[in-house]
Amino acid sequence: MRPGTLALLMVLILALQAVGHVALRLFGPRAGLALSGLFSGFVSSTATIAAMGSRARQEPAQAAACEAGAMLSTAATWAQSLLMLAVVAPPAALALLLVAGAGLAEALASGVWRARSGGPAGANAPHRPGPQGALRLREVATVALLLTGVSLAVSWAQRVFGDAGLLAGVALAALADAQSALPALGALHASGQASTATVLLCVLVAISTNALTGTVTAFVTGDAGFGQRLALSLTASTGAARGAAAVFK
Repeated sequence: MRPGTLALLMVLILALQAVGHVALRLFGPRAGLALSGLFSGFVSSTATIAAMGSRARQEPAQAAACEAGAMLSTAATWAQSLLMLAVVAPPAALALLLVAGAGLAEALASGVWRARSGGPAGANAPHRPGPQGALRLREVATVALLLTGVSLAVSWAQRVFGDAGLLAGVALAALADAQSALPALGALHASGQASTATVLLCVLVAISTNALTGTVTAFVTGDAGFGQRLALSLTASTGAARGAAAVFK
């Protein structure tokens, strides 16, 4: 991945952080946790699920809002997948649009439903903003290092082992973060080393693999109810995406 492309991706993440900070200020405590989850998901959905699960366990009155934030963080995964591919390989992003749109819509629907169903205690609980501020530069630097390392590893796997190696590398990278392999996939597509069909399959593999990580994280950090509802949301969103891929292939 070229340095200019990496820099553009980092600017994109910083911009999303700034938008999230403004949204929290505008919408206040009622939607604060849900919006925080949504925009934190653009950095790491897995980390967001862990943070929301821990908070839901510690503050049961805010459990529904925390679950909504965790669900919405998975919607951010789909949105960021599209945005990252649009930066590196616009034709691949266009091909992914309907598939990612189905997964995104399902994740958004589950998050909004959970936010609305939480009742007054969860909805009106005060939101305590984190200490990081509007722009979390340390997190963005970590993401930059992760993207660089994963891009090198995925490109090497594709050169040495072909499409099978590419799929395996993407799946392993997605155990930590679903989006980490996407810039490398886009670069391979742009250079003609990976077909559109291969890129779409890799994206589905990455997000499905990361959904397993998110489910385990939800059960470990939150209670059983938190884990079950997150598991259902993740299953529904990945299922919707796979269904769309089957229909529109």
